[in-house]
Amino acid sequence: MTDLRAQLQATLGDGYTLERELGGGGMSRVFVAHEHALGREVVVKVLSPELAAGVSADRFAREIKLAAALQEPHIVPVLVATPHAGQTHRSLRRPLRLKFVAPVIVALIVLIGWWATRERSPASSGATNSVSSIAVLPFADLSADRSSGYLGDGVAETLINALSKVPGLTVSARTSAFSLRDQQNDVRAIGKQLGVSAVLTGSIQRAGDQLRITARAVRIANDSILWSQNFDRPASDIFAVQDEVARAVVTALRLTLAAVPDSTRNVGGTANVAAYEAYALGRYHWNLRTTAGMIQATAAFKKSIAADSNYARAWSGLADAYALSVPGEYSVPGMTVDSILPLAEAAARRAILLAPTLGEAYASLGEVLDQSNRIHESLSAFERGIALSPAYATGHQWYSYVLMSTGRWDEGIREMEAAHRLDPLAHVITLSLAFAYDGADRFADASPLYAQGLAQQPQAWYAWRLRFSHDLALRRFDDAAEALRMSLGDPAADKHDVVARFGPQWRDPATREAATDSLIASGPAFASVTLARWMRSDSVVLAVMRRIPGDPREIEVRSAWGAMTVLGPRLRTDPRLQPTLRALGYPSAAKSK
Repeated sequence: MTDLRAQLQATLGDGYTLERELGGGGMSRVFVAHEHALGREVVVKVLSPELAAGVSADRFAREIKLAAALQEPHIVPVLVATPHAGQTHRSLRRPLRLKFVAPVIVALIVLIGWWATRERSPASSGATNSVSSIAVLPFADLSADRSSGYLGDGVAETLINALSKVPGLTVSARTSAFSLRDQQNDVRAIGKQLGVSAVLTGSIQRAGDQLRITARAVRIANDSILWSQNFDRPASDIFAVQDEVARAVVTALRLTLAAVPDSTRNVGGTANVAAYEAYALGRYHWNLRTTAGMIQATAAFKKSIAADSNYARAWSGLADAYALSVPGEYSVPGMTVDSILPLAEAAARRAILLAPTLGEAYASLGEVLDQSNRIHESLSAFERGIALSPAYATGHQWYSYVLMSTGRWDEGIREMEAAHRLDPLAHVITLSLAFAYDGADRFADASPLYAQGLAQQPQAWYAWRLRFSHDLALRRFDDAAEALRMSLGDPAADKHDVVARFGPQWRDPATREAATDSLIASGPAFASVTLARWMRSDSVVLAVMRRIPGDPREIEVRSAWGAMTVLGPRLRTDPRLQPTLRALGYPSAAKSK
């Protein structure tokens, strides 16, 4: 096999690169190659020496002319034929370009033409579509300075949005697909993990004002390449390239576009390349979910808006960056709830004004209103956003938080489950669903999700904080001690200095009881309520909850919500606790679980 492949590569020269062997038998061997000049895939068929020896070169030339005259739907016509080193090449028209080395009979041309058309064309007789779902991976950055990674993410995200509008095609959520960016060498394994039948992958290379984008779609069932192509364009043509890739993928999957894709006309989009690139950079940093990421995302979204002040998605992104910068989220230094939430709300409302049907903008507004304790307005915003963008997993996630905070726990869990179905590899959603199950005392359901979430993001301090509560509920004190140790990476360490001070004592069984009393008496709400519930009594839990409304450390978002989750359904509906919950801005939970 190696000798034949080396000989064939030498015969083809530098214009083609053999990628892999499709298969073969006693009569021939078939290879897939990439044609560099035209940036397309070809199939090379090599006849066995025995069969080739029985066909004269003159006869082969006559059959090339005959094949070139054939114009049938399932026959790939000949475009060019040239002799080379005693062999004859036939180049055939798309959807596949077939290149035959050595003599071949006309019957084989018809057969291969039918196979190529059946594989690639929606017009095939009896063809069935076996590709109903796809994942789009982030496009790898092949630029010399590796400075265009954010743009590769942006291209992939735009394609996700475009393909999501194709009827009959399910597209994996961005976060799940992007979480596998480091495993792109094993596309088949990625497809199986995401449960899709095809994967779209590619690369982006930038040199000055020029872009080279390479994309290919792979069928997972047999690891075959459905389509691949290179695009060499000016950077200003990035929108056109994205649209062309989307159309080509839909054609390869034998689906029907509801409308011609147009990146510049996407809801809330822009035709300004500089604005788009800055937005892509902002989303790249925002999705890192770190304090530094929120700072850089905010700056990038502002830059995008400066380039195009009517870019609704950039305004929505700015609102999201502001909302996750507050204390209790990613705690950007200098940010306070009072200073940043009005700016976040203004940005979200600007996005809605510019694009009234952009569901993501309503989700941005709903999150800001939730953090502002304007619960009913928040619920309305989320409901509108989900109606407009039902596949936006983050909208379901944030809506779930509000439902649970209003005592509608079962509904909240259903929304978080919906978010997890849409984006199963998003670690924040995975952990949020685990914590929601904990809040319903469904600890067996939560355990595997904690394992999954921490495998996805083992350095996430907040994941270990939630795991600490989970392990205490299951009386796994050694595991809880390790989780507490791992949770001390909280960027808001000044607020949690009590946990940092007493944490080592709590991890020591000899001093654990004394440390528990100290943390309950002076620790933050989440740690205090957790320890009170699982290591003390209901009366201690109620005492801790009553002090929260007057504790200046608990002003940040979600702090009291986290404590309320730990209470579980029984204590959340305890009549003695309802005045405290109302003081925290939460409706009475006495009638709901």
